[in-house]
Amino acid sequence: MHGEGGSSAQAALDTTAAGDVWDTFDNAGLTTGVKVKTSSANGDTLVYALPTMMDDLAISASYSPQEATASSATAYAATYTGVEGLSVSYGKGEVTTAADGSNADATTMKASYAIGSFTLAYSDNDYATDVADNDQETTSYKVSYTVSDDISVSYGHEEIDEESEALDAEFENLSVSYTSGGMTLTANRSESTDGAHSSGTADDRDYWSLGLAFAF
Repeated sequence: MHGEGGSSAQAALDTTAAGDVWDTFDNAGLTTGVKVKTSSANGDTLVYALPTMMDDLAISASYSPQEATASSATAYAATYTGVEGLSVSYGKGEVTTAADGSNADATTMKASYAIGSFTLAYSDNDYATDVADNDQETTSYKVSYTVSDDISVSYGHEEIDEESEALDAEFENLSVSYTSGGMTLTANRSESTDGAHSSGTADDRDYWSLGLAFAF
């Protein structure tokens, strides 16, 4: 039971394959308001992990009770890892808001496959509503390559297609990590193109970060 701050079963899956690069820019105030829409998780959300019905299949469900400004909502999710190197997930949840009478469904599909030194991942988050010009689709992919035991490189891309906007918001991230003993050095470069669904120069940004971690 989550009193507040919890996620629905579907929303727990909706991190993009690239790792929510869009959120880097939204948190920095560069593309305020751009976000991946998800299913409802009101206060007192109940999340239940179902008992194992078959090997390598995890299923969860959630229920958010009715509140003053929102109707009750349900969601479910499933993840299968029965093939070596492969992970496939599917989740679906309701969005019901009594304030404007809208009804919507949020659906997430994800897959990743590791083969040799490569890992490929893809995700699709679809938000469909009965409110005009409010649908959204977010697609993302990521390619990771392990150069050696010490060095790895990854590239991720996200595209948010908002029905009411003429331009899609695009986000990219290139990450390199190096490990030596108990030290890990990470460098990231993220870029937004039309980050707030507009072509102004303020919506085309670069973001650099360096991280250093020690394990004792």
